[in-house]
Amino acid sequence: MADRASGDQSKHDAVVEKIAKELDEDQDYVRADDIDEFKDPQKVNDHVPDISVGVLPSTVIEVETDTSDDAGQRLAFKEWAEEKSFRTYKGVLAKSRSRWEEFEQRD
Repeated sequence: MADRASGDQSKHDAVVEKIAKELDEDQDYVRADDIDEFKDPQKVNDHVPDISVGVLPSTVIEVETDTSDDAGQRLAFKEWAEEKSFRTYKGVLAKSRSRWEEFEQRD
């Protein structure tokens, strides 16, 4: 987990909650870290993702407020996804409490 200023943490948490709720409308087994109405995700490659989808899971999503934060954790998720064709990893950059965009993990 990144050390974030309180404003960035609030933005991070709001985006995690919004994405999890959107996914929960269409998917089963959505888990979101530190969001009251969701169970916490299980560790993936020794790291807890912000969001996981699926029983195994099959998708993990990591939300950042700065793309330079937690590069090692994101790389672990990317490597996990590359091990099996049914797995997906998405890195998400929180732009505001209600806006985000996916970004590409660079090695």
